[in-house]
Parts: sequence; structure tokens; C-alpha cells
Amino acid sequence: MKNPSTKKGFGAEKEILKKVQEILYPKIGEVIASSSIRVNCQRMGINPDELTEDKLNIFADNMKVSLLLFLDESEAEEISQKIKEIQ
Repeated sequence: MKNPSTKKGFGAEKEILKKVQEILYPKIGEVIASSSIRVNCQRMGINPDELTEDKLNIFADNMKVSLLLFLDESEAEEISQKIKEIQ
């Protein structure tokens, strides 16, 4: 069996997750951010470490709704846009 780390792109998902965390943690804290990431990924039928670039727009839109519980609309929109811009 091949080592999964030899697959092209392996680890890119974890890098995307890390970038999302870097955006969210300072704004809403690690615990709330981690829970929000997990819940929004579950709604999409994926695990957080399966978050890929092609899923970021949907994820960011879903996350914006969650962020409105903690932030005002302009802050939630700004964070959502930053997530969409992750590459």
C-alpha cells in the first residue's frame, strides 16, 4: 500500500484548515472557533481536515451565519471574505 503522504496535494487540506484557524482564533477564540469549524464542516458532510479550496466559498458563507452570533455583520462579512481568499 502506498504511503498517503506521497499523494499529490496531501496536506493541502490541513494547510487550509490552519489558515482558517489563524483567521478565526484571534476574533472569537480557539474553543468557539474550533467548534464552529467542526459544526460547519459537518453541515457540509466533511471533516475539518477535508476542507479544500473548492469548498471554501460554501464554508465561508456558512461560517458567516455562525459568526453573527458573536460578531456584528461587518466583522462577520470581513472574516467570511478572508476565508474565501485563502489559497
